[in-house]
Amino acid sequence: MLRFRVYNKQECQELEHVSGPFEFGRGAPRDNIPRCVLQDLYVSKDHIRIIELDDGRVRVENLSQRNSIRLADNSVIAIGGSREVQPPIHLTVGETNLEIDRSDTGSGERLLQTIASPLGHRIERATQLSLMELG
Repeated sequence: MLRFRVYNKQECQELEHVSGPFEFGRGAPRDNIPRCVLQDLYVSKDHIRIIELDDGRVRVENLSQRNSIRLADNSVIAIGGSREVQPPIHLTVGETNLEIDRSDTGSGERLLQTIASPLGHRIERATQLSLMELG
């Protein structure tokens, strides 16, 4: 399962995708492929397709006929090109940033666990003595 975080001047959204291809672009979904429609005039109608691979990597395909995709290391996926990368991934298209990572299925359980009281609080309790104990 993949988690996407998309943000630009107009929007900020987080999505989870179970399996299969997923696309990003300004245009409406096509070919029954789930899509995130981006509010960015510098993004192509059909710009990015993401496919999770069996070995844990992700294939990023550039569907655009005009614009490249920039990765965090400043490398570029050219028009019509693709690259297989290991998550987490940070991409930039137009004025939109896209972060791709594996979804942590156990995160809900971790959020509900109790944590120990702060150390300062425990020390304060230990040093509280009654007047009788102080003499």
